[in-house]
Amino acid sequence: MLTSLLDLRDTLSLTRGWTERDWQGQRVLAAEFGGNEMRFRVANTKRLALHIVTEPYVFCHVLADGRHIAKIRPEANPAIIDIPVSPAGTEVTFLRTAVSSGPFYVDAMVIAADTDEGATFLSPTTPVPEKVFATFGDSISGNCCIGDDAPFDPYGLGYGYQICERFGWQYFNCARDGSGVCCTPFDNPLAIDRVEKDLLRHNPDFLLVYYGTNDVRNIVTADQFREGYSNLLERIIAGLPNARIATSGLLWTGIVTDEKIESFNDVIRDLSAQLHLPYCHPKPLFTIDDFCDDVHPGVGGQKKLARVFGDFLAAHWPECQQSPKAAHS
Repeated sequence: MLTSLLDLRDTLSLTRGWTERDWQGQRVLAAEFGGNEMRFRVANTKRLALHIVTEPYVFCHVLADGRHIAKIRPEANPAIIDIPVSPAGTEVTFLRTAVSSGPFYVDAMVIAADTDEGATFLSPTTPVPEKVFATFGDSISGNCCIGDDAPFDPYGLGYGYQICERFGWQYFNCARDGSGVCCTPFDNPLAIDRVEKDLLRHNPDFLLVYYGTNDVRNIVTADQFREGYSNLLERIIAGLPNARIATSGLLWTGIVTDEKIESFNDVIRDLSAQLHLPYCHPKPLFTIDDFCDDVHPGVGGQKKLARVFGDFLAAHWPECQQSPKAAHS
């Protein structure tokens, strides 16, 4: 028996980034950006299969009772994922992980659940966490380039997921590959043009602005970056008056001198101080061995970012330390 997940919306525990869209003549639930998560519980059935569609560049994962069941690769149309169920009922989690890439806004869609007739759908025992942590930036801020498959699936490895596991938060990964403040190597929106659609409407509680690597690697001066970054921060602060907002300096990159990187970091630090935003400078703690290429942190680098950013956020935002998971990290 096929049941539309859209018809079960009141039962589902969802992150804030889910929307409705059309797919092959039907309305379905769509996850727009990395980190979007769905949880529900199913009972009174011996059979459960999820029907999932992924657009280009999108990776997704399915878990049952906390155990990883399946990785769904890009352009599954649809993938049918069989999930083992127990007589007492099974908690199901769906997670979209990869960032959007280039000029494309791409979705993962959960179409339907296929069960025995008489199956019961219930709210999950453990709902999606209420507090939302967002990263806003490019491929580096989006946990990219740490896995084996382009566009590099960060599930279980990315620093954003590790931070949210530590503090008991919901993760919203609204980074986009190749995006910049003043320059983008791909035909995609600049940072300021992404603020409304990709960030403000999801209203995160905690935000790390981690932007500028694509600018420092291209023909952008520190003065040009200062103007663009100032406008970006002011727009974000105005649009998220209740959010805890922090900024990050830029890491090493193989084709740019340390002098240029530090000139950009000086801009980020100075503007953060002017706007009373906590500024984290992780670069001195990294070596070339922390990277998987000439710009992206690898698995070890992601672990280091999770620790550095996590400790930094806890030091500046005491409410982080009140999380039940923070005490056991």
